Amino acid sequence: MESPTHPEPGIRLARLADAVGLPPVWPPAGEYLDALAERTGLRVHDLLLVANLPVPGAAWLFDE
Repeated sequence: MESPTHPEPGIRLARLADAVGLPPVWPPAGEYLDALAERTGLRVHDLLLVANLPVPGAAWLFDE
């Protein structure tokens, strides 16, 4: 069996958290995602996509 070319979603999120000085937490909760989003400059919904977690339907409504 071949090794995956990309790490699992939880590992990607943990590496991102480590890069900005946060401990890895799984599954990530609201306050944790808020802190991670603030430190990375990403939106919480983007982090949910990175972690392969469900994104709320309202997130798909785009800004002008």
